[in-house]
Amino acid sequence: MLPHKDGTFRCVDLEPIQRGADIRGAIPIWDEAAGELWFAGLLVKVFRRAAADQRTILCAFQELGWPARIDDPLPPKRGKSRHRRLHDAINNLHRRMLHSVLRFRGDGTGEGILWEPRLPVENTGLSPIPINDTRSTPIDTRSTPIDTPDTAYDTR
Repeated sequence: MLPHKDGTFRCVDLEPIQRGADIRGAIPIWDEAAGELWFAGLLVKVFRRAAADQRTILCAFQELGWPARIDDPLPPKRGKSRHRRLHDAINNLHRRMLHSVLRFRGDGTGEGILWEPRLPVENTGLSPIPINDTRSTPIDTRSTPIDTPDTAYDTR
């Protein structure tokens, strides 16, 4: 049992996702009142601020029983493209994840959202790389700097 911020306790399976574990059929749990997203016994994300668009998406998935795809649940907002708003909300869902075990993405039409589990990399023991982590870009140490004219560094 885990203590909750309101003083109550909740039962949660604390076994983390193991390499090779069968999680077929596992679905996330969105606790709107607590602002917590859970998956397979792991706390994935905690919302401390409003984040209305992200919460709307998670509420829609929760209400529909976490199907693989849902239609865009965001209401129109003046001054912002519907597709851009959905894109931004999906990107923001990946920010500040405590455990990167879920992946959200657009369906390619700009009108729907998909979710899927994100498992550890098999046979390496490595954790998955967070989707928006700029440190995940591999650096090619074999490359040499591009020759530029000295005038490119003129400090006059």
